[in-house]
Amino acid sequence: MSIRIKRVLVSLALALLVLPVSAEKTSPKHEMKAVWLTTIYGLDWPSRAATNRADEELQKRELIRMLDELQSIGTNTIFLQVRGRGRLIYPSKLEPMSTDFVPANSGYRLSYDPLAFAIEECYKRGMTLHAWLVVTPLGNNRNIQDMPSWSYPKQHRSDVVNYKGHWYMDPSKPATSKHMRKIVKELLDNYAIAGVHLDYIRYPDRAKDFPDKKRFHSNKETPTLEDWRRYNINKIVAEIYEEVKRHSPFTMLSASVLGTYDNVSGLRESSWTAYNEVWQDPVAWADAGTIDFVVPMMYQRGERFFPFVKEWQKVLTVPLVVGMGPYMVMKNEGNWTVQEIKDQLDYLDTIPNLAGIAMFRAEHTLSNSLGTRKPIANQWQRSASLSIDRGVALEWMEEQELLMEGVDEGLRIAWKSDAPHQLYVLYLSMDGVVPTGAEAPYLTTMGREVIIPWNQLTEETLIGIKVGEYDLVTNRERQPVTGAVYYYRAKESGEE
Repeated sequence: MSIRIKRVLVSLALALLVLPVSAEKTSPKHEMKAVWLTTIYGLDWPSRAATNRADEELQKRELIRMLDELQSIGTNTIFLQVRGRGRLIYPSKLEPMSTDFVPANSGYRLSYDPLAFAIEECYKRGMTLHAWLVVTPLGNNRNIQDMPSWSYPKQHRSDVVNYKGHWYMDPSKPATSKHMRKIVKELLDNYAIAGVHLDYIRYPDRAKDFPDKKRFHSNKETPTLEDWRRYNINKIVAEIYEEVKRHSPFTMLSASVLGTYDNVSGLRESSWTAYNEVWQDPVAWADAGTIDFVVPMMYQRGERFFPFVKEWQKVLTVPLVVGMGPYMVMKNEGNWTVQEIKDQLDYLDTIPNLAGIAMFRAEHTLSNSLGTRKPIANQWQRSASLSIDRGVALEWMEEQELLMEGVDEGLRIAWKSDAPHQLYVLYLSMDGVVPTGAEAPYLTTMGREVIIPWNQLTEETLIGIKVGEYDLVTNRERQPVTGAVYYYRAKESGEE
């Protein structure tokens, strides 16, 4: 007669605070896996503007489907474009509604708030959301003509500039940062979001003849036009940062910037750098403490990509999130091979202290036809991770007992919580101590129970487990829900 082995779990019921902790650290537990979700021109969402309730329901279904797919590949952060061409995707007193959601001059009003809906759906899936704002561009002449009389460009004619057929907010005008601060305040007063993400916080490309010379010559603070332009952009960033932190010290301000900061001796030179061509100085923002993390748009390959990742880490004093361009696989873009994307992902996986990766944009990140989805999913699904770390909350939850039982599939662990749309993080160790939370998480979940397969546990071992909450708005962990150690051993059936 064969001997049937029964798994037995014995709780030692030890209090967390009296247990020893492990000083050993494993791989980083915070790794932003972000995607830019574009709304301008409806590139990612929505496919068409709404003129009736059926159209609105279509918009909702499209976003739900896209977020489901992004969640399935391991995405934990969404940069949602909420402002583009001087319009917003939510009802606002400051700027008109995006024409990608409602046709211009149609008079139709949405019965739902696209931003509020997106936030709710992201949080259901354990993903943080950052409001992505395109700063200076306002669009072409037609875009301006279609705006209502109360819109910013029509109320501030002296504060906007027409350059090569496109309109821009003038970075040298105080009205620009004042208006952007109002938008940020409105956002943070009305929506629970993890951060504000600035895009196109710069001058137009290679705009040597941008019509601001008269204002420059009237200034007495900076010696050169280039320095003056960088000063103007730096001031806008600093004022927006002040507005963000006025709301909460845990709300983050980030910015997407050109992929090359400046030319570096010994590396291949570029004719398109943030510092020289668009007067954008993220290093100065970091040094001044007016930005929380930087996302260079590194849509290059080979010697224009690999060495510059480390160069960014060298010059920045804030976390680095590398922007990648899977769209470059398209024939009319870069005609890259998918292997280029895989090689970049593999390389970034070897870089210590990298805060994360951001993919531009959602459609190409999820594309099976381009072949980009598989390598991204393979990389992102490899391990559990949390978005950027803002520390551990000091308020501790009431201690509660982990409910544990052996089931056929593995070790079932359950806990109680009334928090809706809460992301939980579970840490696991096999060395007999409760994890500290400095370790990489074993898994993250939106549920209140997990089953750890038996083949991932070691018999005759003290198993240390801790479960904590990760706040999707503040990006802080609240530890612990509870933690304890348990002894797992196998014994023959019939043994007393």
